[in-house]
Amino acid sequence: LVWNARSINNKCGDTMCLLQDEAVDIAFLTETWLTDHSNAITADIKSYGYAIIHQHRSETKGGGAALLLKSSLQYNPIILKIQGVTTFEHVCALITCAADMKILFISVYRTGPVTKKFFEELEYLLGEASMRYDYILIGGDFNIHMESINDYSSELEQMAHSYGFRQIVDKPTHINEGTIDLLFDNSNLLEHASMYIKNDFLLSDHYPILCSTKEFYICLKKPKIITTRNLRSVDQNMLSSDISQSLSSFEMNSQFSDSCNYFFKAMNSLLDQHAPLTQKTISFVAHAPWFDSEYKNQRKLRRKAEKKKSKSEYHRTLYEEIRSETTIMANLKKKQYYRELLEKNKGNLKAVYNVVNKELDRKQENMLPSDSDVVQLSEKFNSYFNEKITKIRESLPTISNDNVTKIEP
Repeated sequence: LVWNARSINNKCGDTMCLLQDEAVDIAFLTETWLTDHSNAITADIKSYGYAIIHQHRSETKGGGAALLLKSSLQYNPIILKIQGVTTFEHVCALITCAADMKILFISVYRTGPVTKKFFEELEYLLGEASMRYDYILIGGDFNIHMESINDYSSELEQMAHSYGFRQIVDKPTHINEGTIDLLFDNSNLLEHASMYIKNDFLLSDHYPILCSTKEFYICLKKPKIITTRNLRSVDQNMLSSDISQSLSSFEMNSQFSDSCNYFFKAMNSLLDQHAPLTQKTISFVAHAPWFDSEYKNQRKLRRKAEKKKSKSEYHRTLYEEIRSETTIMANLKKKQYYRELLEKNKGNLKAVYNVVNKELDRKQENMLPSDSDVVQLSEKFNSYFNEKITKIRESLPTISNDNVTKIEP
């Protein structure tokens, strides 16, 4: 999907429902109007089962380019070696499809007057991307009218063609009939016949562009398998009784290590008995945790109404009412979900902070130094503290024996 959203801050729920209803795996979004790298909006996006890579404006309003990708995809954010780009915003991600095939996705947003510098910087982008990657898709709002032949559209088309790209959007993408949201393909990855403009989706002055890729293998993230114990279900009185009984015949051995081994073996045996190890598979959730059958049925009603809205004014009004009801229901269910979650963890500050941080998309910074070699990292810690102690000792004043006052018993 390629779409200029004209701010996702006030329509995040509708945007994510569009992606889910159309089964979108990857979206090129422009004019996100995001002002922070992580906030409640990015957290909301992630709750729908998508990841977001974006460039935001922190000091001025508007603008922004983003890529939204299903969380199950194997991807890496990419920074191309082009510096000082001022005429457009862009973000890149590399999607792993197979061992010998990776596709670079680039979301681009250009605004303001078209200048010679824009084409120079765009050529740097195309050159750097084409030199490093074989398969590339570029989508976004270029604000250059491709529906008419002019100097700018001709130069853009010629430049793209010189790097092997083909621009496939040939219908109006703006309410004023302009074709300014574009999609470039350099390796015939897209099913051009599948492309269509969703010109009945009027939450922005731009229309979403939907297109399918050709069938090829996509590498998905494997679900995580973790081992856990349900310690909360343990009967503490019974466990305490079993520990007392197990240690009643315990005697200290002459070898301290043997006594420790006996103790730990006995405790592990009791732990396995009262809270046995179980395996859990953590899958990538494809929907928000507050989705339930009622909300799913409401979305089905909205989809049915959307298909009929072009029949008459009555059907259009009905669709807008149902869409509004669906958005309100989603907000209410989200509030109820977090209210119940906070009530459940009442008194558990750590759990409450985790809920708040997740809702605001905050991540705790790693205070430890990074090092790929664990042994080397531990040696650094050891050297640091040894040096610290040595410096403390050296800083202490030296006291001679002559100045020491002896205290008689």
